[in-house]
Amino acid sequence: MNKANAILILAFPIVLTIGILLIPVVADYGDHALAEDAAAQTLRWASGHLLSAAAFGLGALSCGTLYAELKQRGTHLSVISVLFSALGAGLYAAGLGVDGIGPLIIREAGMPASVFFDASGLWVMGTFMTATLLWGIGLIWLVSAVTRSDIVIGTWRYVVGIGVLLMLGAPAIPSGWGLYGVALGCWAVFGTIGFQAWRSESELVGEG
Repeated sequence: MNKANAILILAFPIVLTIGILLIPVVADYGDHALAEDAAAQTLRWASGHLLSAAAFGLGALSCGTLYAELKQRGTHLSVISVLFSALGAGLYAAGLGVDGIGPLIIREAGMPASVFFDASGLWVMGTFMTATLLWGIGLIWLVSAVTRSDIVIGTWRYVVGIGVLLMLGAPAIPSGWGLYGVALGCWAVFGTIGFQAWRSESELVGEG
């Protein structure tokens, strides 16, 4: 894998982490007053959600890049897995984008942001649940193929496996702190794969 592709894969956890750190933490998603206070920090709320949405676009590209790399190395991976990953990432991006902009539009209209949270709660929850399901299927499929290849070796395979559990389990936490689990899981999966790919390419260049 060339360094450009390794950088693309590493960009996913980097951008996602920056986005999540920008989003003001809502300790309890069930308390819309807390969410409204967080949305009042307009710049952080909007930029954090939009950066996180863009990160999942990078996530879809990363999955496509890994599919191409695995195919080149002769490791079988169904293209359907990439489709699941892309659909899941797209739904995450859509949900994050709407969740980031919606409350601000409501506030600009002179109404409290809680109006948005009250009206969109089931829709947003359904979007993220579906996104997690699709993304999870694609991610498990992908990581299974990665661990069969030589992209990630040794104990790093276990790190990647734990990362998958974090990425898929953390969204179930009914608190903004769960997003930090998603970021940590993303580093464990895509950060590990990206660094391993970068190191392998550097070693090849050094030997050359």
